[in-house]
Amino acid sequence: IETSSLLSSISGNHVNKRKKSSFTKNHFEIRYNIKGEQTRTCIILDKNSNRCGKVYQNTGSSTRNLVAHLQDVHQIIDKDNENALKKLRNTKITDFAQSRQ
Repeated sequence: IETSSLLSSISGNHVNKRKKSSFTKNHFEIRYNIKGEQTRTCIILDKNSNRCGKVYQNTGSSTRNLVAHLQDVHQIIDKDNENALKKLRNTKITDFAQSRQ
């Protein structure tokens, strides 16, 4: 599963773009349900060393539900996204309106 962020590397005049790998891959493992559908299972351990085990069906390339689970249940936040959100929160409405003119 990958996020929609694009990384670019320039080699000569050619630009290669690839999706940034999601930080969720470190916290979920790929499994398959009884129907053979791919799922993601949370592998975070609680204070008693028990796995969370929350299962999400892999319905596409979006990691939105996985990221929300990590943030809401385990208070784990992707530092790259956190910095972008802080910057967005600190932007004033007037700054946004002025940039649209």
